Amino acid sequence: SGLESGDVRMVVGTHALFQEKVNFENLGLVVTDEQQRFGVNQRRALLEKGANVDFLMMSATPIPRTYAHFLYGDIRLSSIKTMPPGRKPVKTKYVPTSSMKPILKEILSGIDTGRQCYVVCPMIDENLETNLKSVTTVYEGMLKTLPSKYRVALLHGRMKAEEKEEIMRRFADHEIDLLVSTTVIEVGIDVPNATMMVIYDAHRFGLSTLHQLRGRSARGKEQGVCFLLSKTKDPEAIERLKKLESLNDGFAISAYDLQSRGPGDLLGTRQSGLPTFILGDFEKDPAIMEVCVQDAKEILQAKVDKPMLDYVERSIKNARYFD
Repeated sequence: SGLESGDVRMVVGTHALFQEKVNFENLGLVVTDEQQRFGVNQRRALLEKGANVDFLMMSATPIPRTYAHFLYGDIRLSSIKTMPPGRKPVKTKYVPTSSMKPILKEILSGIDTGRQCYVVCPMIDENLETNLKSVTTVYEGMLKTLPSKYRVALLHGRMKAEEKEEIMRRFADHEIDLLVSTTVIEVGIDVPNATMMVIYDAHRFGLSTLHQLRGRSARGKEQGVCFLLSKTKDPEAIERLKKLESLNDGFAISAYDLQSRGPGDLLGTRQSGLPTFILGDFEKDPAIMEVCVQDAKEILQAKVDKPMLDYVERSIKNARYFD
């Protein structure tokens, strides 16, 4: 009610902000942090709660669709290229296996020197059809096989908020050595001592997610290391994982992702895949795209074609945000 009456001028919130029942007196600016974690319709739902809302998107790893808007749309880009003081890029290693066995000695050795480790899995529960590692299976396996001196904990999205907060507090206080988790640790987690990470079935994650995840192990002064485990035989998936061994810049990763997956529908909701242009090829014709954008700006600035300008004005009033 405070937002609707205008008594509240600024609000910080989660996805709850774009629920249907939330209204704003005069929404003027939306800042979306970690914007790659939001769907097209989610961003649109929030923006459409105001008229001509200014939009600031923040991300360490823009998804292909957003990167395409930087190239061919009308988004002004500010880029911070430097890392925070004292931070080092994460060393990433692709390991063609579905088991921690080949790297276990290195992980335990790191823990013995006082470091901590994230272990990330794509599933909460075991699913025989997908044959993917689940956090519950990996967690239970560690409890059975690792010496009792290694303290292991479990974290996933189905746990109660208080339980999750308690686990993260204990991990931050170094009461836990190995945290077995889903992607809930992708953002908002800052444990400088946790400089090791293992990601099971890494081929099942997008490059932006993998880049975000491994960033959790680069919060301290020690050299962070991330192991990408995958037994996939898909050549393209293997190439993508190997690419992360050499790419550390979020924009470089997005550019590579854009080339390999496509940008999705710039006016639709698909966030990857090739757009359905009748003429032209997104990858092969970047110069044409740039010329189109420039021509459109010049035509609008010239203000000669009155019927077209009237049409554009009407369209803007009825337009839906496309990102």
